[in-house]
Amino acid sequence: MLDEVKKRIWFYEFELPDGSITQTNIPADVLRIHTSRRDKLRRVIAERVGDASNLTALDFASHEGYFSFELARHFGQVHGVEYRDESFAACLAMQAALGVSNVTFTQGDLTKLTTNDIAPADLVLVYGLLYHLENPIHVLRLASQLSKKHILIETQIFPYDIAGKLEEGHYIWQREVSGVF
Repeated sequence: MLDEVKKRIWFYEFELPDGSITQTNIPADVLRIHTSRRDKLRRVIAERVGDASNLTALDFASHEGYFSFELARHFGQVHGVEYRDESFAACLAMQAALGVSNVTFTQGDLTKLTTNDIAPADLVLVYGLLYHLENPIHVLRLASQLSKKHILIETQIFPYDIAGKLEEGHYIWQREVSGVF
């Protein structure tokens, strides 16, 4: 599995068990957003959660599992939910390559899931998701209902303006928007 993981181009840079790092086609200055988000997650866990080894975490929109695996370093059990087929397959491949056993992944559409579909967790992580959704309110409510204590949300924001360009993950990636959330 490690050889297969090394052949793929990843969105994130993962540190692999043999000391190598996955290939990515993301510009170096953009990659810093991943490590800054990871570092923020670590700080929040240290300052707000404390010892999480007996706690659970839920990662909304796991993508390739980068933040799910970071959560797994701190929490006893992590559940990631991912919608896209390719990203879901990437989570499973990376999990096998890293040998992480305290993470489970489910493929599902967070805009349609309910509290009956997912178990509550001590921390719910909502990183880089809301600005992709037509109905972010449902996902915010779902996160609130599934959180036993902590929710960590990260999303891009922009000044009140009806139309213009919006950053999509990094300042060099922009898209047109019309209306506001």
